[in-house]
Amino acid sequence: SNQYGSILGHTSASSGSLLDDHHWHSVVIERYRRNINFTLDQHTQHFRTNGEFDHLDLDYE
Repeated sequence: SNQYGSILGHTSASSGSLLDDHHWHSVVIERYRRNINFTLDQHTQHFRTNGEFDHLDLDYE
C-alpha cells in the first residue's frame, strides 16, 4: 500500500515476433498519464493502461 491506496492492474503488450534474432533493435516507450506509445523498430503500437492510476513514481526510497 502507498499514499494513493491499493493500485491493482496489469497491462501487457507484445511485439508479435521474436526479438532474439541476433540483431540490434530500437525501442522507444512514451507515456502520458495512461496513454502509451510503444515503438519497436519504427513500428508504433498505441494503448492505454488499465486502472485509474495516471502517474509513474520511480522514487524507490
